Formats: sequence, structure tokens, C-alpha cells
Amino acid sequence: GSARQKLLSEWDPSMTYQVATAPKRISRDVLEFMKVVDFVGYAAYPENTVRNQRVHGEVDTLPLSRKQIARLTRDPTGKFGSPSPDDSKLRGRRNPSAKRVAFGVGEELEPLRSPQGEGTASRPPFRFRRLRVNVGRLGLDEFDFSQYNKTRFAGLENTVSSSYINCVLQALFLVPQIRASMMNHLCATESCITCELGFLFRMLSAARGRNCHTSNLLRALRHIINPSQEIKAALGLSASAGDMSTFSTSDDTTAGDCGEGNGEKLADDIERMTISDMPLFLSKDKFSIENFHTFLLQYLWHEKKFYKPFVLRKPAGETGAAAEEEKRVIPYDSSQDIIKDLFAATLAVVDVCNFCGRSSERTKEKVFFTINYPEKYSPLSFATILQKMFVRSDKGLRLWCQHCDSLRESMRVTYLKKFPPVLCIHANVAENDVHFKFWRKGDDSSRREEKKGKRSRGNSDSWLPHRLLVQSEEKPRYVAVQEFSERGVGRSQGGSVYKLTHVVSKIVDPQEESDAKDGEQPSHYIAHILVRGEKGDSTDSPMSKQFQQGESWYLFNDVGVYHSNKHEVVSFERWRRPCVLYFTRLDSCELLPPPPFQNPITDDVYRAVCDAGTSEVSLPEPGSKFAIDSEFVAVSPPDLRVGKQPVAGGSGAPVHFSLARVSVVRNEETKQDVFLDDYIHVREVIVDYLTRFSGIHEGDLDPDNGRHKVSSLKSVYLRLLYLIDRKCTFIGHGLKKDFRIMNVVVPQRQVIDTVDLFHLSRQRKLSLKFLSAVLLGQAIQLDTHCSVEDARTARDCYHKYLKLKEAGTFSNALKMLYQHGHDLGWVTGEGVPLRTIEDLLMADQEQL
Repeated sequence: GSARQKLLSEWDPSMTYQVATAPKRISRDVLEFMKVVDFVGYAAYPENTVRNQRVHGEVDTLPLSRKQIARLTRDPTGKFGSPSPDDSKLRGRRNPSAKRVAFGVGEELEPLRSPQGEGTASRPPFRFRRLRVNVGRLGLDEFDFSQYNKTRFAGLENTVSSSYINCVLQALFLVPQIRASMMNHLCATESCITCELGFLFRMLSAARGRNCHTSNLLRALRHIINPSQEIKAALGLSASAGDMSTFSTSDDTTAGDCGEGNGEKLADDIERMTISDMPLFLSKDKFSIENFHTFLLQYLWHEKKFYKPFVLRKPAGETGAAAEEEKRVIPYDSSQDIIKDLFAATLAVVDVCNFCGRSSERTKEKVFFTINYPEKYSPLSFATILQKMFVRSDKGLRLWCQHCDSLRESMRVTYLKKFPPVLCIHANVAENDVHFKFWRKGDDSSRREEKKGKRSRGNSDSWLPHRLLVQSEEKPRYVAVQEFSERGVGRSQGGSVYKLTHVVSKIVDPQEESDAKDGEQPSHYIAHILVRGEKGDSTDSPMSKQFQQGESWYLFNDVGVYHSNKHEVVSFERWRRPCVLYFTRLDSCELLPPPPFQNPITDDVYRAVCDAGTSEVSLPEPGSKFAIDSEFVAVSPPDLRVGKQPVAGGSGAPVHFSLARVSVVRNEETKQDVFLDDYIHVREVIVDYLTRFSGIHEGDLDPDNGRHKVSSLKSVYLRLLYLIDRKCTFIGHGLKKDFRIMNVVVPQRQVIDTVDLFHLSRQRKLSLKFLSAVLLGQAIQLDTHCSVEDARTARDCYHKYLKLKEAGTFSNALKMLYQHGHDLGWVTGEGVPLRTIEDLLMADQEQL
């Protein structure tokens, strides 16, 4: 007979080991409202579970190897609870009867995906789905986003509901002319969208694959969408809100117009756009990313009327006429007309009177075009529909004739007179299935018949072409649009060739509708972008070198950035619907070269935003070292809903932080070592001052009646950016979280973090309070926190690190630190027998 198999009970004891029972799974009610302070999470007990009892979850019934189980239960940070984004090796192992898999201590896991991570008829592939990050349990500082992004492009975090705009921001960033122009702009206006876009584009350029977030931009947008009476007065808006039903994105005579002839209606137009184009939560038939895109382009075009220059005052000691003069600091600004120059097309409107035969012509400018479809589906090509949209004739209209001086039956001809470098098209699909049939080339039955010949779905099978040839003549009013084969490049044909470079799409995932949280959109948006290597891109940033490497398609899905291909870009399944398209002229960078990057944060700007604001302000030395610490308060999350005013407390939304105080001290230990210590005016509704951890009390952030000097966020932000540009090095404790909430990206070579200096691999991170007690013999953070005290302590700990390194005792001292902490249970304070590092080293030496 067969050999007897050895039982597990007969194994040698050295081959087995005991493991602890997995802890109880943390409830969503706890995770969603948890606050993380100094790497420790705090939350109120929801009282919906029984203590010390664990609910066992379902597991796969088919056997899995140990490696596969580890892959299933490990999230990208190496901890348990979230699925790895690449588990294609586990295909075929899922229990079909289990809708969800609960394993270990984390959240409920989704079932394993289908082979190769591909989507089904109803669900998109993994890279197209909404990427959810478990912020409450792990915290963004501990999450490894590199699992979703192997490129050098930066993703944008989607931790707030208003993150639906991420795809549009990525699309604008990867237009070389817009990127360079926004980065060159700077003004003194507090809520300037152009400035905030420039700051964001600086972060995206310097991030090199790290994630960024848009909190400052969302903050500025919210104050424009829901303006106070003061903001309305500054923007020249009326006090009454516009009618949301008056705005339309249809291709009529007013949509997209921003011509000079409408200057007298500019205030009303901006208010109407502000009120109607920016809502996040409307009924499905009104909400679309096209509305936000429309608002952003048109607002950026006209925002220049709100720019304010920086003012650099003369020193107080000067007398005479020179003291009365003010020097206005206006940095290099190339964004004045970039939207108009890049997107604005010139349309001619010709009215012909049928009675006298006289004609009148006027022109207008339009930054986008919305596709008009036939009422019933017909096999028209994309180029044919565009051509009918660019040349339109309306007969039987009763219009005013100047020659006849009366209303006469007339004919109106509208045609595109001048094409822009970038042709922006709104797909106008939304929930209309008839319109969507064009993009899928008919219904599902016709598509199945087309595939009976087993023909692969490529560019020839797509309704959306990659290239268009546009020809126009003013006389006779002639516009022709046709698809242009890539093999036709170089042929001597008249007209301009446009190439598809941006596709923003809406992803409709049925699973998201059931998993959507309260107040969250069930669908989300992605962007396919062609990154092109243009010789004209002279922006002095890390992105420029990558743009020189040719061109390739990328998929941007919030924190996820993936390589794509041209066939995927033009393929639209039932779960993907087109929204915004960019067709870019092949010679666009020759027609409109990107301006060279000139850092707008000059020495004079730095002097203007400092406390004194005079020309006598001394500048920090390049490469200087500063210790930094900051304090935060909890605020309501950015909400772009029209008329939505946040209420303090009980909002039910996850907690978000806002910068409340920044302290920067010099590296030298002197009495006058404070370089910067500003409280910051927080314009959001503060839900919690976190006084125990921040030292901020109610009233401290009031610019009028506060006890401290309160500065604007923008002025403090500019001073920090100036230090970063001067290659200054920042010393601190736990700076990763601080920089993230400050919304700045600091090169790693300019960061010295005492959390990392005094850290043993695979061990806990030491608190600043413990380091101060053992390394310096000083007790800090007794009643509350002070950012100046914490910055000085981090600086002194760094100096102690240098001394230990120089003496050759750092490795031994670090081990003594951890051993002493374990002996005391990491407790500090009165009655605790704390010993300094010198005592510990001396005792260790005596034992030897």
C-alpha cells in the first residue's frame, strides 16, 4: 500500500510555533472619526459591540499557499487589512458563494478579481475603479502609494469628496503652456485660483512620483463658490445668487462665449458660472465634470481683473518724498491671456436679410465646443458631426435688419473662422444612451455582429479618431473636418492636423453605487493623457526632462498612475463614458511656445510678505539650517456644493486639518533664535482646536481680536516656499505629516527628521517628549504643546545626534534608548525613574 503520511501531531516541536489570535476588527464607525495625534489614533467608543469578543469572518474554502494568504491579507504598507493591487496570481481561488472575504483585523476585503485583473461586462478593470485609501486606520503618512504608481508622475489624493476635480487638474498640468504660465504667476490676492494652480503645479513637478493633495486649491475654490459678502464685493458680484437653471452647456450662441463684447455682463456671467457650474452634488442630469471644466477655464480667463500686486514699503527711517513712494512688486506673469491664446476659437456669425439681401457679420470667441447629436442614432463619423457643429445654418429666423430698420425673416450662418492651438470638446453624453451609442458604434447586437469575424478591437473599430485634419477658408465660408491617418503625416495637404491628447472619462461602476458613503458620488472620473516631448517645453522643472523622452499614454486615476495605450484610450465600454476631449495641433508649441520658467517668489516678494514688509528685511543665507514645527486645528472638509455652508460639530464627515501656527527657529542656540512664529487665519469652520495637542485656544486665530499676530495662509506659505527655493534644510520631528498638511513638497535632501535619526528598524517610533527627557534631560509638553518649544527641542536632539556620532557611541546609545523605554513602558513624567543618555552609557560601560 501507499506510504503512511506523517500527521501534523508527529512533527518536531521546533517546526511549529504559537501565534496570537487576530485582534478584533475595528468598526467603520471608529475609523471614520478617529483622530491621529503623534502616531496614535483616538476615537469615541461607539457602544455597538461587546468588549473582548471577536466576530469570525468568512475565508476561502479552496486551499491557499502561505505566500498567497500573505498577499491576500497584506496591504501596500505591509500591514494586514487591505488587498494588494496586484493579486492576479490568485485567480480561480475565490469562493463563489462569498461576496466578501474577511481576514485578519482589517476592513472587509473585496473578492479576488477576474484573471489578469480585467473587468467584466458590468465592472471595469481594477486600474479604472475608484481607489479607496483606508485613511482612518493607517493614516496617509503610513500608506505606501507606490503600489498604485510606478511612474515619475505624481498622483492626487482623493480623501475628500471634492477630489472629483483631480482629473481636470492633471489634464491642465500636462499642457506645457498652461503649466509654465501658472508656475510663473504670483499675485497678492488671497483667494487667487491662478496662484493656487501654480503652487499645485510646483508640487506636481517636484514630487517625482510622490502623491500630492489639493487642499489649498479646494479652500480657495470653496470661497469663490460660496462667497461671503466681502468676497462678493471684492469680486464685483451681486449679493443675490444666480438661477441655476439659466446656464446651459449646449452649443448655442452663448455657451462658452467670453468675448470682449460681453464685458458689461462679466460680473453676472462669473456669478452665474460660480453658482451653477461648480456644484458637486446635484441631480444626475445636471452634474458633470464638464461644468467644472467650463467654470475653471472661463474663470481663469477673467481672473486677471482681480489680481493685486505686492507692495514693498520704504524703510520707516527715510524722510522726504522717497518715504511717500511705494515700490510695487509685480513678478513676471505670463498667465494674462494663456487661456484665450490656447483655447479660444473665433466664430463668425453672419446674418443675411431675406428681404433686402444685406448681411452683417460679427465675431465671438469660444473656449469649448459641445457636441450636438442627431435625435436618432445614425452611422455618422466623429469628423462629420464636428463639421456640422463648426458650420451651421439656421433659416426662417426673425432678426433685426439695420438696413430695413425692422424685424425681417433672415438666415444666420455660424462658422469657425479661426481654430485654436487646443481644440476643447465636451462629449455631452452624460446619461443619454442614444448619444452613447455613437461612441460604441451602435448597440451591443451590432457590435457582436461586427466581432463575428474575430477582428480585434483597435483604432479602426473606434468611433473616436486619434487625428483630425481641419481645413477652413473664409471665402466661401468653408470648414472641412476629416479623420487623418497616421500614415498620412508628411503629405502635402492643406489645413491643420490635430492629435488627440487628453480624454477625461466618467467611470460608472455598479459596485461603487452600493459602496458609496453618505454624500459621496457613486461614480468617479479618470483621465487618459498623452505626454508629449515638445522641443518648445523649456520649463525648468523635473518634468521637462521626462517630456524629452518621446510620447506615451498614461492613465490618471487619483492616486493611481498607470501606463496605457492608444487602443485603450478610444475604447468605451458600458462602464466608461467620455466627458472632455483635447485635440492639440501638432505645431502648437511652435505657434504658442511655453514661456521659460522664472521663479516668481523673488527676494522683493519675500520682503513684501514678511512682518515688516520693507526693503530692509534681511534674507536668509542659501543652504541655512532651520528647525521647524507646526500646529493644526480640525476643520470641516472642503465642500464644493453650491450654497453649502459647513457647520461646526456633528457634520458626520472625516476630520481634516488646517495649518494654525508655524514656528521656525535658527540652527544656532541663541536668545534671538526665532526666525518665524506666525498664527494663521483659518477661514474654514473650526470643529476642534485640539488645544491639548496644539496649544491653540479659541480666539487665538482671530485677526482682529486675537492675542497673537495672525497672518494669512498665503503669506506664510510664500515664506516657506522661499526657504525651500533657497535650498535651506529643515530640522524637525515627524516632518512628513507637517509638510503634508502645509501642502508643500520638500526634497528629501533638505529634510532632517529626528524620528528617522533615532529609530531602530522594525521598532516603534520614539516621541519627541521621550527623546527630550532622555537625551536632553528636559521635560516638555507638560500641559500642552508649543511649536517654538518643539522646534527647539528637535534642533537640540539633532545636535545631540551629531555629538554621539562624533564620539562613536550613537549605535550603542540608540539601543540604550529603546531598552530604557521598554523598561519604563514608554512613560515619562513625575515619579518615573527616567535616566539620561549619559547615565545609561556610563552604566553600560561599567558593566563591561
